[in-house]
Amino acid sequence: MRKIICGIFIISGMLLATAGSRAAADQFTDGNALYQQGKYEEAIAAYTRALQDGDPAAGELNYNIANAYVKLHKKGLALVYYYRALEKLPRFSLAKENLRYVQSLFDFKVDDTAGWYIKQLRVVFALMTREEWEVALIVLFDILLVLLFVMVLWRRTRILAFIFVCFLTVFLAAGGLYACRRFIYQPGDRAVVITGTALRYGPSDDDSIVFKLPEGFPVYAVDRRSAWSRVQLPNGETGWIRNENIMQV
Repeated sequence: MRKIICGIFIISGMLLATAGSRAAADQFTDGNALYQQGKYEEAIAAYTRALQDGDPAAGELNYNIANAYVKLHKKGLALVYYYRALEKLPRFSLAKENLRYVQSLFDFKVDDTAGWYIKQLRVVFALMTREEWEVALIVLFDILLVLLFVMVLWRRTRILAFIFVCFLTVFLAAGGLYACRRFIYQPGDRAVVITGTALRYGPSDDDSIVFKLPEGFPVYAVDRRSAWSRVQLPNGETGWIRNENIMQV
């Protein structure tokens, strides 16, 4: 009886997942049709529903949303969704090209004072998603276990030991890079200013203004307090900004 009940639950779950995927695919198709008709706001709404329904093509959906925001001349929001697309599809060349194009439309220059090693790490991290890094580490670890097992069983271990050391070195290097990606190389959650606003010394409209931040400016959200976020700029300066003026990538 338990087996029958479990079977029913499994089949029900598969049907729900299939229905959800089908609904998301329909929203994706509807969004494309609306985009072609020039109904960009409606297209964004359809793409967003597809994301909420768990469409596996999240990278393409974010890319399409970004393109629609470009058409609506909302460059800050376009940047957010291009960044999100590249988080899912880091080797998506069209998203990279469109991102560079939108960045070229702004009349400010970002003063990035990060060290050369941080900039190189960003280049390396942009090659794969976090999930791909995790899979690569698991595969390397499995290879190390197999090599260690063979070395224990086989007496001729000199060559195997050399191979084992090589894989161990690669594993440790990749593990170190992954740890840097997760915990070190950026000071907070990456975000973008979506509406030009004032950066203030404290979390209140009564606090003095440090300077104005334009739409599209990249920041890191390092702390939150009610309706405010403390952000760090690429040059290391910090200040407070209202939450509605930024969007997390």
